[in-house]
Amino acid sequence: MLERSILAPGVVERIGLDAESVNSLVVVMQKLTDGVFIALIAIMKENLPANQAERVHFILKVLVVPDKDDMIFKLTYQQKKIYNTILNNLQQGKLTVNISCIYNNDDISTAFTAIKAERPEYFYVKNNYTIWSSRTTKSIKLESNVPVNQINDYAKSLRDCANKIIDDRIRPEMNSVQKALILHDFLTETVTYEIPNEKAKNEWQFYCAYGALINKRAVCSGISSAYSYLLHLLGIEATMISGNPQKKDFFSNLINKNEDHAWNIVCLENQYYHIDVTWDLPSFCNTHVRMNLYDYFCLNDEDLKGRQWKRNHYPCCTEQKYNFFFSTNAIAHNDAEAKMIITRQAKSDYKILYFRCVYMDALGTKNEIIEHFSGLIRSDKKLSLLFMGTLWFSVREELRIVCIGCE
Repeated sequence: MLERSILAPGVVERIGLDAESVNSLVVVMQKLTDGVFIALIAIMKENLPANQAERVHFILKVLVVPDKDDMIFKLTYQQKKIYNTILNNLQQGKLTVNISCIYNNDDISTAFTAIKAERPEYFYVKNNYTIWSSRTTKSIKLESNVPVNQINDYAKSLRDCANKIIDDRIRPEMNSVQKALILHDFLTETVTYEIPNEKAKNEWQFYCAYGALINKRAVCSGISSAYSYLLHLLGIEATMISGNPQKKDFFSNLINKNEDHAWNIVCLENQYYHIDVTWDLPSFCNTHVRMNLYDYFCLNDEDLKGRQWKRNHYPCCTEQKYNFFFSTNAIAHNDAEAKMIITRQAKSDYKILYFRCVYMDALGTKNEIIEHFSGLIRSDKKLSLLFMGTLWFSVREELRIVCIGCE
């Protein structure tokens, strides 16, 4: 029989079902024969309005997606059983989870981490839990940041906000890369990175999707969770990943040495990529013009080789097809290529010159890099005419990216 899972990320939120309806739907779907099920899919595709294509695609996806494919975070068999048990309880509105005592606490911790990474719709669940053990059972007691009788109201507010964002910005004919790019831009345009002080009201909101989408203020985990939440509603696989950023990078100065930085791994057109929306925010880009930048959109593992994360829990990201600089032919391996890119971009509608300089390390310090490219532009008569004002530079060392503008 076809395997039908209702546990794929976002289904409850996107189609607005309550826990009882979800359980009923699971029972009905599992009773259908394969032939009837396939016929039902065909009828839905043929008769539903075209403007609902994106939502229909998502609903069909979550009804037929195999359980093994409904998440990016890698778990062992035992960890996945704990994960599913916690998830089933959360979907039924339960914060106490009973499992067999055969499961060890490390596996429980990993499964809980996966819930927080993969399921941003449970934003209200605190990052800590307690375990009570008996001879045969372990009870995992989850805690909520909001009163239990208000969880549905908070969840509805977030769902309505996210659905409006998607309805306003996403078109059915877009592919997954275009959708991911549009949502990346939405977050970089609307969210402010802000670390709450200890006396901040509802401090927890800064660390989850609710804070980023409702309040427009969040830290990296809140921004990453919001990105996953939006992508999940479109049927795009995404997870939040955390690790230590490269120490020499400017942004690492903003993060406590004992704290991790959070970003996403996203599956686009059947390939996995790193996307760090936080470090593409204007407040981190240090440019003199406000525009969308894509330094951290669709990176591979090699691009982030200076970061440390638990790689055994995540798929390898090896592609660069949808990386901004690769797809726009803006990667320079030497001065000749850099000059070609600068000339091409200067003649286009680019607000800035924006490229990856693979050989940056050979140019020396940041000031020496700036002097080098300033000289490269000023030494060319045609480029000098295009950049007659004062040049400004932004050099981002982790990814060897250069931004150049003119005042």
